[in-house]
Amino acid sequence: MSCDSYIDIVPDNVATFDLVFNNRANAKKFFYTLYGYLPHFSDVNSNIGLVGGDEVWTHQTWDGMRLSIGEQSKANPIYNLWGNGGRLEPHVALRDCNIFLNRISDVRDMTEDEKTRWIAEVKFLKAYYHFYLLKMYGPIPIIDENIEVSEDVISVRIERDGVDDVVDYIVSVLDEAIENLPPRITLEGEELGRATKPIAAMLKAKVLAFSASPLVNGNSVYSSWTNNAGTPYINQTYDANKWTLAADACREAIDLAHEAGNNLYKFSTAYNLSEETITKMNLRGAITDRWNNEIIWGQANPTTNTIQNNSFARIDDEFSGSSSGQVNSYYSIPLHMAEIFYSKNGVL
Repeated sequence: MSCDSYIDIVPDNVATFDLVFNNRANAKKFFYTLYGYLPHFSDVNSNIGLVGGDEVWTHQTWDGMRLSIGEQSKANPIYNLWGNGGRLEPHVALRDCNIFLNRISDVRDMTEDEKTRWIAEVKFLKAYYHFYLLKMYGPIPIIDENIEVSEDVISVRIERDGVDDVVDYIVSVLDEAIENLPPRITLEGEELGRATKPIAAMLKAKVLAFSASPLVNGNSVYSSWTNNAGTPYINQTYDANKWTLAADACREAIDLAHEAGNNLYKFSTAYNLSEETITKMNLRGAITDRWNNEIIWGQANPTTNTIQNNSFARIDDEFSGSSSGQVNSYYSIPLHMAEIFYSKNGVL
């Protein structure tokens, strides 16, 4: 006699969301993975701003280098964020954020205060990933709730939302997050890099400044870019009040940062140095002094190895005592490059 159905047994060691949100320890692991989708801005192959121009040249086939020589294509886009070539997968991040927000209430061995803070942080991340996609693609679908995997094909064919609608959504989510985020990180050994009020306010200011810019504020170049109903994705009427909203958000961000102890970096020394040297040290220290007061949001696990590798001055093996094959020196300009330019007198 044969069976007419499959055995409904879940194999051992298979994680389910019921298990993930069964206790604080598992939920915390899931919570931290939501930060793991953030861009690696210090990685030269992930940050288009580091190698996407013409000021640096290398034989490497990094995506930024390919973009700078005109290899971008709509068939297989460079720096795309979806499909098999996707890098950061912000769409997956948004889905995971929604899962977290829907299930965190199931965790019983947590205080309500801690849940409230985690929820605020995930809302911040949700707003950030929407903004990241907005900068990359312009109008995008707002992913406020997840679509069930069992839905039919028609249900998953969601339309893009207009830029103004996406901006309004991001700002509303950030306003919710700011309410319950801490003003500063106190457990620095464990929590540096996590969201705070100044960080969320900073992002809100950036979003509103983007919204006020001529790129998406009355830009007639995109007048023919419309949805199926014929409505332009980008507002075609310039709105000067957007700059007022952006300025107010910037003031709020500055005030919250000052209240949290953030200030412009100031180099201090007991030595009598010139103003010029102090200015140089201010500029240097603002970048190199770890977790200084000017940093509003830093990455706790930055991938700086490639940019450091590319910045070292190359030393011949006979002087270094070991192979320098791993030192690329793409950003370290040799003296020969300076010598090939004519001086004002026309001599080398």
